[in-house]
Amino acid sequence: MSEFNDFADRVDTIIRDLCLYDDPVNTYLEVINFWFLPNLEWILARPPTTIFSEGNFDRNVVDWAIGTKCYPLLRYLVLNGWDVNHERQGYHCPWYLGMPCVIKDPKLVRWFLAHGADPSLVPTRPAEYGLDMQGAQGQLLKLAACWGPLETFCLLQDSGANIKYSLALHAAAYKGPRQLPILRHLLQEGALDVNEVYAFDHRAGTPLLEAIEGRNEEGVRLLLEYGADPDPKLQNGSAIAAAQSLAKNDPDMSRRILDMLAGAIESRRQVNDQAAI
Repeated sequence: MSEFNDFADRVDTIIRDLCLYDDPVNTYLEVINFWFLPNLEWILARPPTTIFSEGNFDRNVVDWAIGTKCYPLLRYLVLNGWDVNHERQGYHCPWYLGMPCVIKDPKLVRWFLAHGADPSLVPTRPAEYGLDMQGAQGQLLKLAACWGPLETFCLLQDSGANIKYSLALHAAAYKGPRQLPILRHLLQEGALDVNEVYAFDHRAGTPLLEAIEGRNEEGVRLLLEYGADPDPKLQNGSAIAAAQSLAKNDPDMSRRILDMLAGAIESRRQVNDQAAI
């Protein structure tokens, strides 16, 4: 028994050191395949510790475990104090839940939610991530609208992620056909203003303008169908000007979108004329 305990302590030390210190990727594979996985059952059965609390771990190992979907190692980290809500300093997104590889994989999202990830959290210093306070509140759903499938978006939304400041309509509209399911979901749900104006790169934009600039023809059609203003009064640019600018690279698309805008403008004029009678 003492020999086994000595062996168990040695294995535990090897795995713990892997998670604490920066090692080459080939070391990860060697430790995981030779030491960790063959002894997984009793390693995970050992009493939990707090050794990885307070950010006391090598974030490259955590990123590797997430990227390779090594769930046993993620569980080992959690059992030994890793807080899945710990902020990822120095990254564009402050949360592990918002990593592109997580957002794109509903199974990983479910794992994080099941292990305590809170999608409503706001980073302690939003400016470090290029966010204001409102943008920080909605950042997670904005990222999901950019990169994730509809299943991920709904999982996060249903789990408390902030929709109000997410700019999810803008994001899904700009990202094109791949994100049409999310765009359609948001329009059907009606939780966001289809004509919300927000500044992007020093210019004012609505979801319709983002769809045009993202060359998302079906997105333009959907937004108009759900009441998007075809000729919004913006400080910089317009939907018509954005559609005209597409003619340089795709004159056919430019013409089709301009036709949609003209049709929507005429329909609005007729409605207004009828209301005035």
